[in-house]
Amino acid sequence: MYGYVIPDKPNMFIKDFATFKANYCGMCKAIGKRCGLLMRFSTSYDVTFLNVFAHSFLQKDFKYVKHNCVLHPFKRTPMAERDELTELVVDVNTMLLYYKVLDDVRDKDRRGRKVILGKLKRKYKKALKNANAFDAVLKFEYERLNAFEKAGCTRLDEIADCFGNIMAEAGKTILKEKFDDCTRTFFYQLGRWVYFADATDDLEKDFERGNYNPLIATFGNYVDRATFIADNKEDMEYLFKATETDIKNEYDKMNITICEGMLTNIIYMGLSAERKRIMEVTKCKKIRL
Repeated sequence: MYGYVIPDKPNMFIKDFATFKANYCGMCKAIGKRCGLLMRFSTSYDVTFLNVFAHSFLQKDFKYVKHNCVLHPFKRTPMAERDELTELVVDVNTMLLYYKVLDDVRDKDRRGRKVILGKLKRKYKKALKNANAFDAVLKFEYERLNAFEKAGCTRLDEIADCFGNIMAEAGKTILKEKFDDCTRTFFYQLGRWVYFADATDDLEKDFERGNYNPLIATFGNYVDRATFIADNKEDMEYLFKATETDIKNEYDKMNITICEGMLTNIIYMGLSAERKRIMEVTKCKKIRL
């Protein structure tokens, strides 16, 4: 996934950060076990959040154990043990990654992507066995997304709807019969937020490569990143803040108890902190564990 749904570390309790780190490391371990060592590169803040949220919403607590880490082989690190729910989240992550790389190949960003796509195909087919319905939605929405891009779509809400639907279906695949209107809106708006974040982050790269960017297509007059953000800051912030409000409203309706401090930090502080980082005139490095 994209790596934008992250905790606000400076405002996080130490216990919550330790729990997040254990879940991040556990997700890395789970991806390695299910998909092979090289797939660990797909571990992200987003998929860690997705796994923790799913466990909390479904009232399935984690078991934490110490394992050796591939990066720190002589130090045993606390990690969340994988279970069937985690493996389903891993499959959803694999499918999202496969279609993201496929889209990059179509988007003229072919440097090494075809090789990665070939490596991913076997993992994708394995994941497909658990999520056929999700695959159908992914295919449909990415085709719709590509059609919008080819047409140079200037209707930002309409094109963001594609990724909103993808994330809503991801939630439905993971939560199954517990998926409802509340969680649909939550995941849908989260998908839109991630799409806006990615588009903002890629402004300069897309312009230089001649790739479609929904923000440039909508607002136009791109000279450089600094000028574009300064000229359109009010409208861009409105897009982010409106989705953040919807995400918070739906989150507040849920009975979240497992890892509540961590999830609340991400929803209430992490998203806004990441939005501010992305909206900076010059790019800043992301916070890393």
